Amino acid sequence: MSPNSKTILPEKNQVRKKRKKQGMWSQAVVRLFHDKLGMVGLIGILALVLISVCAPLIAPFSPTEMDLKFINAAPSLAHPFGTDALGRDILSRLIYGGRYSLAVGFLASVVGQFAALILGMIAGYAGGKVDNAIMRTMDVIMSIPATMISIIVAMTFGTKNFIGTIVALGLGGIAGGVRMCRGLVLTVRQEEYLRAAQAINCSTPRILFRHVFPNIISVMIIGMATGIGNMIMVAAGLSVIGLGIQPPAPEWGAMLSAGRDYITHYPHLVIFPGLVIFICVFFFNLLGDGLRDAIDPKLRK
Repeated sequence: MSPNSKTILPEKNQVRKKRKKQGMWSQAVVRLFHDKLGMVGLIGILALVLISVCAPLIAPFSPTEMDLKFINAAPSLAHPFGTDALGRDILSRLIYGGRYSLAVGFLASVVGQFAALILGMIAGYAGGKVDNAIMRTMDVIMSIPATMISIIVAMTFGTKNFIGTIVALGLGGIAGGVRMCRGLVLTVRQEEYLRAAQAINCSTPRILFRHVFPNIISVMIIGMATGIGNMIMVAAGLSVIGLGIQPPAPEWGAMLSAGRDYITHYPHLVIFPGLVIFICVFFFNLLGDGLRDAIDPKLRK
């Protein structure tokens, strides 16, 4: 063995020891940073959030400022995305609208995943009649399209406010999350460490949140990341049919709803809001795929 190989081997062993010391989340972050498409999605989402937060500094006009001289004006240097039927600058309204759409998508996804996490853990761990009751209820809910459930909740409780829209969207996507979470809990129940915790009489809440929760949260995070884009689309759909956030709030779906009556003569009223929604959902899908590959490399294609 050459003297150089003696110095190389200890270096390799040190690298391996460092990797072993890294936790699962640290390794996931490193893998995400090496995923080009995942980083494109992350950077794009951060850019959209930054633009929305800094809207007063970036937007050229106020989202409610009307100029009757430029009603339904085509894109120009003064108004790059044109103006709407009230002479309001579309670009400024899209920048401010990110606050509504991104917040609704994120909070609705969090509400849905949190409710699905609690019900799924209870169903998977308790089993028996409790499991049967929860899952039969979810089967009934899954027989109805998620968008239809959101519409029913919206028509029942009203969603022309911020909180109502979040509740309607969160309840609409809960059934699939419960089924997925329950399946993960059933897998974890077969592990030896869980049986050991039961053998030493650990309380049920401690077992669920100390031993079960950390082993399923990664998959739920992936579901939440990919679900945000879907929530944004459903929220836009609710606004278009008059059940979501309504004008004069500069929400992207509400802008689509306001421009649909002028689509034949002034297509820019729906093209730019639709394009922004498409780009936002695309970024969230890229990030969701990147998180899936980073957190669980076994799922890589």
